[in-house]
Amino acid sequence: MEIEVGGQIQGISLGSFLQIVHMDKTTCTLKIYSNDDIGYLYLKDGALVAAETGQLENVEAAYEILSWNKAVIIIDNAPIPDQRITVSLMSILMEGLRRKDEKNAQISPVDVDQKKELDVEFDPDTYLSRDEQIASQFVVDTQTKPLVDETKNTPEPPPEPPELKPVETDITQGPRPEPVATESEDLVEKDQEPVHFEGEEDIVQSRPPSSLAFRSLMALLILSSITFGGLYIYKLYLSKENYQRVISQVTAQDKLETMKRVLTTYINSQDDDNTYILDAISKMNDLNLLMDVERKIAVLSLDDDYKEKATELYRSHLKTHQESFLKNYITVKISEIPKILEAYDYKKLALISDKNRKERMKVYRAFLTNYPDTKNKQSVQNLIAAIGDEFFTDLSQEIKTCNKVGNWDKCLRLADDFITEFPEDTRILEIKDVRKKMQDRAEYADMQFKSSAMGFNDAKKMYYDYLQKYPETSLKKEIRGEITLLNRKIDFQSKWEETRSYCTNPQVSLNNRIKELKDYIERDYSGLFKTQSDALMNDLKKEEKIGRVRMAQLLKERQERERLEKIQAEKDRIAREKEMARLAEIKRKERDKRLTEESVRITKILDESRGRFKVHSDRTVTDTRTGKIWCLIDSNIAEGECMNYDGARDYVKNLNTGGYKDWRMPDSGELAILYNSQPYFPSSGATWYWTLNASEQVWGREQKAAVFFPDKKDEFEHVFKDQKDCGFVHAVRP
Repeated sequence: MEIEVGGQIQGISLGSFLQIVHMDKTTCTLKIYSNDDIGYLYLKDGALVAAETGQLENVEAAYEILSWNKAVIIIDNAPIPDQRITVSLMSILMEGLRRKDEKNAQISPVDVDQKKELDVEFDPDTYLSRDEQIASQFVVDTQTKPLVDETKNTPEPPPEPPELKPVETDITQGPRPEPVATESEDLVEKDQEPVHFEGEEDIVQSRPPSSLAFRSLMALLILSSITFGGLYIYKLYLSKENYQRVISQVTAQDKLETMKRVLTTYINSQDDDNTYILDAISKMNDLNLLMDVERKIAVLSLDDDYKEKATELYRSHLKTHQESFLKNYITVKISEIPKILEAYDYKKLALISDKNRKERMKVYRAFLTNYPDTKNKQSVQNLIAAIGDEFFTDLSQEIKTCNKVGNWDKCLRLADDFITEFPEDTRILEIKDVRKKMQDRAEYADMQFKSSAMGFNDAKKMYYDYLQKYPETSLKKEIRGEITLLNRKIDFQSKWEETRSYCTNPQVSLNNRIKELKDYIERDYSGLFKTQSDALMNDLKKEEKIGRVRMAQLLKERQERERLEKIQAEKDRIAREKEMARLAEIKRKERDKRLTEESVRITKILDESRGRFKVHSDRTVTDTRTGKIWCLIDSNIAEGECMNYDGARDYVKNLNTGGYKDWRMPDSGELAILYNSQPYFPSSGATWYWTLNASEQVWGREQKAAVFFPDKKDEFEHVFKDQKDCGFVHAVRP
């Protein structure tokens, strides 16, 4: 529903309209007409803050206005006062409707008929024909007791007028007709005025009260009263059936929002005097409170404490609203909390595909442990099986690599992990057999490594001991080959020891030692002692090289020279940095001086702008015509050099003038208002400025941007320049 000032709201009751305003959190002033009565309701954000009518104000005035019949609602432009009403709108609606029911119950039938005759608007729900009006007035004034039990809670007949009594009705038992007098009883007592009703005078003048026609007419009127009373009771029955059907429809929904829409539709379609409107509003309040609870649950983190917290919120609501019609809904929601956690955890399984196998296995197994009866059990088991296939494939590839490079530690760890993680896998025996072979190779490689640091005799003993300990090793042949090779190495070692002893004997001439060693090196095809023999040969040759000392001295001098050059280079670097810092400080001072001078100059000019520009002490200026805040100094003054489009954009982005961080490049229109409308903003001497307006040439893919010429006063044209051109920028915010 659209609300406009001065518009009249039609087709909806005042109570229903106020509920819509409350739910939409609307702010407005309502002017209410009812016959000659006028009242005002002031609402702010859907809450009733004040009310007035006649001599009444605030809460009492609101109760009075809500009790009016056929209220006309008009949106008024009266200002909304400060809050004077602290009672909730729903409480005021319930009390106002209650007072309206009481007021309607006290209206006499005569007053009702007169009001209906004066009311020119036809209302099919309240219209009474002439016969119905006469029947509603008919009653016999007698001392005879009514036929129904007077102990029931029925409304008392109004005291005025004394000669008329409305027909008593009971909502549960139908109309209560007064007992009809017999022929032997007088219709009018001697000490009372006779009962009159509309059209009676003509009948009385033409026929005596005791005539058969008069008695027939009275019987007809009594029968009409009973008929209309029955229709009224049937209407109440239909209203009750309709309400019960709506409540059944509400409770059949699985979402509170849907329940609220159904209940709201029912409330808005009923008149304010509907018997069940207050109960519907009460259920609406219950719905709103439970929606608040679910909003709190919606923001809870789905962690280990979610189930406890969510259950506590639902149970706390049930504890404070034990008669709530939403008990079944809350019970279902509590039972669904574990399913919510399971669904959430199952969805998280799809988010760990980038994790390593071990982490995924841990999460998958934890899920099956936490939810042993989950419907997704087979799906998760398939994920675990897929990891097993992936693991087996990777392990097979790694085994090939390990055998190739001779590093089995990684493969052994992977094989152990596979055996531990997938003990039921059909390929487990294959993996165990491969692992045994890799273990043998790893131990064999380890013995080879150790033997390189041992003497040949010790290495030979180590291999013998291993064969005795593991006689069934898969590498028995290789180890026996190592023992044979070691025997040969022992022979080569003996020959080397003899040669080394001779070549290191100082009693033998240097030339003979060198010759003997050279012969050994040429004869030694094993190469076992090549390193030692080469080292000894170098030592012997060093003795022949007298110039070695000189070479060492030259090397030392060169190292010293390089050290001094490095020291000098460091000193030069420090000197350059100091000079650059000094020049930067001079440049900064010159820039600050220039900015200060230009700020004073521009401020002086802007002070004569007849109040258009307001200069601030933080080197910003506000254009009061547009409300925009500009930098007092543009890039021409601040930097003293032009820049391309990207440089201008970065310059504006890094500005913090006035403490603001949201400076931006202006568009062409903003610059035109600043420089092309009097009084003008003073020019800094910049030829043109970059703007936000950018375009791209379709054929050449050439980046273009619109520029603005500040010195072309009172004229404006679109000029585009290549974004690589050099210009200036004048920043604006926001």
